[in-house]
Amino acid sequence: MSYAAYKMMHWPTGIEHCASGFITHSTADFTPRIPAVAADDLDSEWPTSTKSIGPVPNLITVAANVLEVYIVRIQEESSSPTDSKAATEPKRGGVLAGVSGASLELVCHYRLSLYCF
Repeated sequence: MSYAAYKMMHWPTGIEHCASGFITHSTADFTPRIPAVAADDLDSEWPTSTKSIGPVPNLITVAANVLEVYIVRIQEESSSPTDSKAATEPKRGGVLAGVSGASLELVCHYRLSLYCF
């Protein structure tokens, strides 16, 4: 059995390399939102709002001779007080603050040739 076939048949341990990078989009595509400050009240504080999540890099994986690129889709938490589910769940902190879910979308799938011509 070839090495590539072995890695494809035993897929739970098949990922050999994993990296992140901006392949399908650029970090320049993200425009940060700057809240407006009232000009007449200079002592007012910045409005308290959740930070929007910046650009998320693509996930690149290699298993045997297969290279795959994924887009990471982030679902941000809703800040509306009418959302009953958000009111019942405890707030999480740390890295996932403001994120209610994430999913991977396959962008491209390449079978790499192992032969040199």
